[in-house]
Amino acid sequence: MKFSEYTITQKPEQSVDPLGFTQPFGALRSRWYAQFTVLSNSPAYHGVLALVYQLLAERETTPGMEKFTRRFREAECLWGLANVTAGQSILNVTKYQAILEGRSSIALKDIGYSNAIFRSLAYGTLGHYSNPSVAWCFLERGAARLTPLGNQLADAFATRERQSLRGALERWLDGKAITSAELQTLGNAYSIDKTPLGAERKVWRAAVHAWCNHAPDTRAIWTDPPTADELQTLRDDAAAYRNFFPVMATRFPRLAQSFEQADRFEAMSAVCLFLFEREYLLCHDAGPALPAPGDVESQLAAALARLAKEYMAQNFNHDTKGLFGALAVASGHSAITTIIMRHHVDHQKGKNTQPYMDNGELRVRDRFDRQAFTALHEELADQDSANERVALLTYRYRRDWHFDRAVRYARYFGEKV
Repeated sequence: MKFSEYTITQKPEQSVDPLGFTQPFGALRSRWYAQFTVLSNSPAYHGVLALVYQLLAERETTPGMEKFTRRFREAECLWGLANVTAGQSILNVTKYQAILEGRSSIALKDIGYSNAIFRSLAYGTLGHYSNPSVAWCFLERGAARLTPLGNQLADAFATRERQSLRGALERWLDGKAITSAELQTLGNAYSIDKTPLGAERKVWRAAVHAWCNHAPDTRAIWTDPPTADELQTLRDDAAAYRNFFPVMATRFPRLAQSFEQADRFEAMSAVCLFLFEREYLLCHDAGPALPAPGDVESQLAAALARLAKEYMAQNFNHDTKGLFGALAVASGHSAITTIIMRHHVDHQKGKNTQPYMDNGELRVRDRFDRQAFTALHEELADQDSANERVALLTYRYRRDWHFDRAVRYARYFGEKV
């Protein structure tokens, strides 16, 4: 047997969140928008979830039963097929398209027990919206049953534009066929992006009101959130993005500390990721050599230490295995990168995941793009100050803080944003 001198390394998808920023980021973000995840993009899914929960409960199928997730997906399929027939893109869209291909009508039995739509039951309404529905108080804790507010949402979602989704679901679950024309009509009425009227909006406003009573400090960001135009500016302009959280801290004084911490965290994590990416590419065996550490790296290291010190001085901060605390007392690019790399190895091994690199050897290949990094490094070199460099990195490594999602939901239940 002949052995190659090359080492097979892991794919990058097997190693996510290399510096352990997910937990402190999530803790900060949940202070104002605890109801959202990055996957809960459409409020319509909450209506689907509530209605299916209600119908299955009437058929004595509850979350405690082994068959519940399968039955939920079977019911969910009707709404998915209706949206796809109406030209909407939703979760599992390609699987729904394959099911519909060449059919003028369809019944549940036509899909087939082993169809691809049933292979990943967690990827859909139940998997992506159960926890957010608990946060919105549509589901009880543990997601065992609907709350009274959840039942109100189910009732409100059941009928739109004289079309009864409840009636169609009952026929569907009873094995009756649904024609393409019926699916089209349902899809038009229940399009994922369609703004509801009347009763459904009333339930959503009640949910927001209940949330604001539960977390009164957040009331202002629901009654006067950043506008869609303001958020578009943040996507287009690095300087505007860097000023966003300071502006929010002034605008919403009851949340000022949270926004100040988010501001420092995002800048700090962006610089960390840049320096980490640089070390990774230095370890990589392909492409031209990166320039030796110079003014850019020295300024960023000093800025990182300052940000970490300010962040750790605030109350109720969240660290990640001591990384920010160590950076707060570090000095110089070499010491900073040593701390970051040691933290990365410890973090990855702590979750039984391969470090991207260890002891100067690459372990996970193709994680970062050298050409894109080189272009960013050159752009940083053209900036006039450390503040401008931090602003550029914060913009390039920016995170999803749920503000766009909040605007989307507010539009759904009739607010002008």
